[in-house]
Amino acid sequence: DVALVTGAVGMLLLLSIVLPIMVATFRRFSRTKRFLMFLSHHKGGAAAMARWMKMLTQELVKDQIFLDSDNLENLENVFDVVKVDTKIIVVLLTDQILTRMWCAGEITSAVCNGVTAVNVETSVFVRPDEEFYDRLDQVWSPSQLATLLDLGISLQCIVDAYRKLMLRPFMPFDHVAPPADHRRLVAGIVSQCREGRLAS
Repeated sequence: DVALVTGAVGMLLLLSIVLPIMVATFRRFSRTKRFLMFLSHHKGGAAAMARWMKMLTQELVKDQIFLDSDNLENLENVFDVVKVDTKIIVVLLTDQILTRMWCAGEITSAVCNGVTAVNVETSVFVRPDEEFYDRLDQVWSPSQLATLLDLGISLQCIVDAYRKLMLRPFMPFDHVAPPADHRRLVAGIVSQCREGRLAS
């Protein structure tokens, strides 16, 4: 029967649209999040650091840690992972992170959706001043800004998120420090997260 087949196809199409929305909504409002930690970093400046941080964290917890080279399936979904499926975002502050388009979106998605942000500051990071914020609109091309806007991230949202991020405590990371120091840093982040002492 043609009508029956058409109805079945229509129902399948409807389910393919509605089901992902329902799953995302459930994840957002349920207490369980897939990732304890999301490591936001600029690959050119902190790929090895991010891998090291993940390794150290996994020595302490069994929870999943999001690192894009391991977990990213679809770049356009990364902001949803941050705001829906992440307990804390650890921002590895290197010299170019605030000017990278996808890092900007990750940070903004976290800050604007109440995800706790942790600043891990390296020696090459320069904290932004008013001049930085004033020229931020020149950092990305119109097509990059349009891509971010299509994903719900406006330039003003980025500026607001960066300002809020800079009000949070900074945890120094010294690349040449002994591994024991790095382990203590990671243990401190995990401990505070577990005890709920990292306010968003």
